Amino acid sequence: MPNIQALQGTEDQAHFDLLSTFAYETYAVYKAQRGKLPELNETQLKKLKQLSIISLSQKTKVVPYSKLQQELDIDDVRELEDLIIEVIYAGLIRGKLDQRAAHLEVKFAIGRDIKPQEFDAMMEKLSNWCQCSETLLNAVGEKMDFAQNAYNKEKERASQLENKINEVKTNLKTQMDAEATPGASMSSDMDIDGELSHRRGGRGKTRMGMFDRGSRHK
Repeated sequence: MPNIQALQGTEDQAHFDLLSTFAYETYAVYKAQRGKLPELNETQLKKLKQLSIISLSQKTKVVPYSKLQQELDIDDVRELEDLIIEVIYAGLIRGKLDQRAAHLEVKFAIGRDIKPQEFDAMMEKLSNWCQCSETLLNAVGEKMDFAQNAYNKEKERASQLENKINEVKTNLKTQMDAEATPGASMSSDMDIDGELSHRRGGRGKTRMGMFDRGSRHK
């Protein structure tokens, strides 16, 4: 803000530096410059220490208690754990305390303000991230195109195979129908011829029987 920036180089420079400390720095930085900065009350000190925990959690996923005690100037472990728990409950970090291993395991930490002199480095990181993301997206797109082409080819092959199977089935059915029709006609002709032969044979036997009886009578 212009009115805040206007404090630089004035008699209120110390307050500007203190505000910058809360925005970007940690309790260790404040302690090193304590003689040049306004004194803080207990509430302000507690907030600065909480911000310091966030900064430490951004740098590593496992923060030893010894490191936190040194940075925050806290000797009592119980006091340190209570401060960390408040930070977790406030949603500023996500993690858990490992009392046996004496460290803080960090899963997530919110971002703090970026110093103006760090903008260029941050933009470079974001640019590199965008380039990597674009390369990854192109690679994924190529894999998707390859998979889609393979799927289309397999689908076409399966369709051709199904058409061939249906064609073979149709040809077999036609052939079987064609072979079954003459067979049925021949069977009918044989049945008729057999019946005629049976009748003829029966009449001849009757006549022969009459002839024989007549002959015996004579």
